[in-house]
Amino acid sequence: NTYILILFVCLCSLPTNVMKIIFTAGAKTESGWQFLLKMYSFVDSEPEKLKILESLASTSDVKKLIWLMQTSLQGVVIRSQDLPTVIKSISQNLPGHLLAWDFVKENWNQLVKKFHSGSYIIQSIVTSTTYQFSTLEHLLEVKSFFESKSEETAQLRYVREAIETIQLNIQWMEKNLALLEKLL
Repeated sequence: NTYILILFVCLCSLPTNVMKIIFTAGAKTESGWQFLLKMYSFVDSEPEKLKILESLASTSDVKKLIWLMQTSLQGVVIRSQDLPTVIKSISQNLPGHLLAWDFVKENWNQLVKKFHSGSYIIQSIVTSTTYQFSTLEHLLEVKSFFESKSEETAQLRYVREAIETIQLNIQWMEKNLALLEKLL
């Protein structure tokens, strides 16, 4: 434990952008990922905790990504207040993009019970897990999911905005995909 603290102090003396790169590279290995998880427990600094979580969420190991989200929801190893950061970071990760949305759907009732459906936290979670969707299938899935919860849920501003963002993404893809394929 002392070694971890000494190493962390050395890492923290690096510029922020360099530290984030080192953490993310470290999270790619099993030992590095475990080391970062231990560091999360020892660190008091909020910005450092968030950098560590973002790095932990950058792994391509699906089991670890699921574990991070479940553990954050339970608030045992990872604090519940960090769940939005975990979900957002995982949703930005290629292997985790759809995984984060599936997690939200499967755990919606727990999420709403813990954070309240009108809260900024739930808004952030919905936005971060749906903003990259750009297909009609995803649009219909998101609409159907929220409509199945309640009329009130489907009419929440952030749900309407998520649906609008997906519609705009679809329009953009329809307009630009052919050109992009030609250029690439």
